[in-house]
Amino acid sequence: MTTVDTLREVAVNTSYLYSLVFLVGIALFKKQTSLVITSTFLAIAEFIMQAINDPVREFFNDKSVEYVLRLSGWIVFWSLVALFIIAMLQKVHQWLNIAKGRELKVVQSCYVVVILLHGMFYINAMFLGTTILDMGYRYGILIMNIGIALYLLTELLIQARKKYA
Repeated sequence: MTTVDTLREVAVNTSYLYSLVFLVGIALFKKQTSLVITSTFLAIAEFIMQAINDPVREFFNDKSVEYVLRLSGWIVFWSLVALFIIAMLQKVHQWLNIAKGRELKVVQSCYVVVILLHGMFYINAMFLGTTILDMGYRYGILIMNIGIALYLLTELLIQARKKYA
């Protein structure tokens, strides 16, 4: 098993880590916080993205369509998903009248980086063709997904420590 395979396996299970942060956050704080709302939304989003990943991959691997169109569609689709997550996190906080915490800003910034990584991958695939940028994209997306989950878990532990210290 390669490093990418290992990271991919960990990234697939981040939805469970988000769920854990949500459950522990609700149990500890007994109210909705930015951390709890963010982790809840991301858990739901991850479960949905994992469910649609294979059908989307199959759709964009249709060899009867030109490579440029397939790659463009793949990049646009996942970039729009990331943009949707950024916008919906903002809206959910507004709808529930929850103060926007540092967690929200960090997670939204991470999704902006994900969009930039998609753009970098597209430019590399269309014009440059370098292995290092390809690896940067593959590792970068996985590391961002895992990093967001670990950040939220760390933030939960910090907030729990402050509350019970």
